[in-house]
Amino acid sequence: MNHPAALHELDSLQESRKYPRITIKCPVQLVTDNGENISTHIYDISPDSMQIQCSQETALLIHPEGMDSTQSRINTKTVIASFYLPIQDQEV
Repeated sequence: MNHPAALHELDSLQESRKYPRITIKCPVQLVTDNGENISTHIYDISPDSMQIQCSQETALLIHPEGMDSTQSRINTKTVIASFYLPIQDQEV
């Protein structure tokens, strides 16, 4: 079921972004600031950010203190991400 308020909030967020996000499903290898290696998937990506999909357990490995959408992004952790973007066949 679609919730109009949630859809309006999402539209407002998309309009305020500097760059549009592209939905993509590809594997990513993350290394946290404490050296933890994590395999998960990218959900969407833009030139200045990416969103991953992972379990709650994996999310807590990335950000042990936890974080929800109402908290400040000032306390986010740094991770190193390694991935290959799928490219359609092209003639060069």
